[in-house]
Amino acid sequence: MAYTRDPRIAKYLSGMLGMSGSVPLDEQEGFSISPEAAIGGFAAISSISSISNGFSQAKAIRAQRKFMGQQLLFEASMADIQSRDAVKRGDIVAGNLQKRTAKMLSAQRAALAAQGQETTEDARDILKETSEAGSQDVLTIRNNAFREAFGYRMQSVQLRSQARMSRIAGKFKEKSEIASGFGKAGTSLVVGAGKAGGYF
Repeated sequence: MAYTRDPRIAKYLSGMLGMSGSVPLDEQEGFSISPEAAIGGFAAISSISSISNGFSQAKAIRAQRKFMGQQLLFEASMADIQSRDAVKRGDIVAGNLQKRTAKMLSAQRAALAAQGQETTEDARDILKETSEAGSQDVLTIRNNAFREAFGYRMQSVQLRSQARMSRIAGKFKEKSEIASGFGKAGTSLVVGAGKAGGYF
């Protein structure tokens, strides 16, 4: 028989864990506890602790999963904003260039007219070259803006995909932690029962 001289401990174990009653063994106040009851009681405590730990771990994983998901979705939203901003900036720059090209053509026409050459073939070539160069620059600006916006859109798609995968993986891990807690609890009870049985 296992023995403790602290009546408070013996009373607690006897009442909370269903252990056997206690009797004084000598003149000092003490209690005896059967080994099988003690093993069973500690196995129960270990099982409860395993289950509680499993739920605690699952709760921590859930909080982390939510935080990571929100962070990824926020970054995806920022990428969407940057994508739209890239297109707007490209439109503004292209528009300003078109205006400058138009002013340059007007100035060239005026200069050629002042020289009486506005109708010559050379004059037409000059004006055509200026117009085509301006159009090409505008096209380059819009293409660059499109590529930049497309890169941000792809980044947004990837971030949202990561958020979904993180959510799925997090939920799976939560369930695994809870299942692990119950599994460890079952193992503790089985082992405790086996040890307790050895005393019969």
